[in-house]
Amino acid sequence: MWHRWLCGLLAVIVVASACSSSDQRAWAAEAQAWHDGLREAQIAQGGGAYARFLAPDVVWDDSAPYAEEAEGFPSLGEEAIDFAARVLGPESLLLEPDIFISVDGLVDFWFYDWAPLGNDFRPDTKEPAHGVSLMAPIGSLGAESFINGTAIEDWRDRRPGWPQADETEAVATSWTQVWSGTADGVGSLYHSDARLRDTIGGIDLTGRDAIADLARAAGQWEITTVGRDAVRGVYPLVRGRGGSGKILEEVVLVVSGQDENGCAGEMVVWLRLDGGLVAEETRYWPIERARRCLPADDLPDGWWTDRPIPADPTTIQPTEDIETPTEALVVGDATITVYNGTPALNRLVAWGLTRFETAELTPPTVASVTFTLYSGDCDDLRARYRATPAGAELVFCFDEETACWDDNCDNFTPGSRSLILHELAHAWMRDTIDENVEQRFIDHTGLEVWTDPRVPWDQRSIEHAAEAMTWGLMDRDIVMVRLGYPSSDRLANGFRILTGTDPLPRTDEYLPTQPTTPDE
Repeated sequence: MWHRWLCGLLAVIVVASACSSSDQRAWAAEAQAWHDGLREAQIAQGGGAYARFLAPDVVWDDSAPYAEEAEGFPSLGEEAIDFAARVLGPESLLLEPDIFISVDGLVDFWFYDWAPLGNDFRPDTKEPAHGVSLMAPIGSLGAESFINGTAIEDWRDRRPGWPQADETEAVATSWTQVWSGTADGVGSLYHSDARLRDTIGGIDLTGRDAIADLARAAGQWEITTVGRDAVRGVYPLVRGRGGSGKILEEVVLVVSGQDENGCAGEMVVWLRLDGGLVAEETRYWPIERARRCLPADDLPDGWWTDRPIPADPTTIQPTEDIETPTEALVVGDATITVYNGTPALNRLVAWGLTRFETAELTPPTVASVTFTLYSGDCDDLRARYRATPAGAELVFCFDEETACWDDNCDNFTPGSRSLILHELAHAWMRDTIDENVEQRFIDHTGLEVWTDPRVPWDQRSIEHAAEAMTWGLMDRDIVMVRLGYPSSDRLANGFRILTGTDPLPRTDEYLPTQPTTPDE
């Protein structure tokens, strides 16, 4: 038992030596595939993809540095799934691929840009937040609980003066002291009846004395790092209302080190507090580390065993009505055929075209615009551009409910606005720029090609160009998540190369509500 614990305390970065000579490459592959499926679906379809991975009665317990009188809140079932659809789009959320698992759940990490949804409470704060999520337990219908929070430096940056960051650092320091081989400080860190669970390593202990014995048995475990870097690795989870009234209830640590057998790497430690003391500690392993360090007979089954990736329900919906002409949209001198449109969606298209006029650029030639949730065009993408002799044919994989901020549709989400501008930018570049401009932009990006379907999306200069155009034509600051957060200066310079003019000023204006079609 002690060998299993020592071998498995940490995980994932590591030396080539192993605690077991067995190659366990297939173990928990379903867990990684399940999370990869979530990442891919979220990138392609937005936060609505979470509905397939969360149980219908999921409890979403959110813990982020909200405004003074706001509080992290639990939401239930449909409310939680709707919340995910609104706030976890690819324009805001970037999931990292690495996961840490237990028998009944997983931990993952992400970057989140607050700006697109208007949640950046300090205008001088522009860097995306780094955060952590726990999905556990994961039952037959998906994750039954979803907890998330942002890193300690995000708290310090957005909420200077709040005490929770310092309290979190004190817990991290105390935990490190306890698990450095002497068990010093167990009494001041753990409740007398605290529980420690490591379901991958085969540990389940209750009581401060049993935890102290385990800590002393780890005498040759060398801790090298608590936290990954300056912004990642230590996470306070805080609930309550008001700065001084918020209570630190959980602390998450990513710990790196090496045990006596040379197994080095990381482990996630999730600490639940009660009255400032640890009431429960749960440990999560990276998959690769467990495969390398544990004997084959000791690798447990878990929530991932025989689990398929949830199917996308939109791929089995009826498609006979996906191309119903709605009306002709007239914008300036252009007449555009709209399929599955609504007055609100027409306004969104008109807004995108007028942004080009505002920048004193000739709007692109557009033959048609289609809005749909079910077309084959939506299998992998949220929007698509096709060039035809009559002009661009644009397909957008969302409807009015997804695009609108509220039931009245007085304004549109930054995500829907950015998708409209991105595809219009493709049409505009085809109409306007030449090979010399393309080459200058390739040089600007440092990439190798303008466009090539064999090259990944983010390695095509044409996609960087469409994102630079989107950023330059938007009416508010957004962070281009899909390109890895390029700086504003880099995006602005790219916009100038393409257009010969400066980006538009940020007004965050509401979209017009007046009719834009000839028959209204």
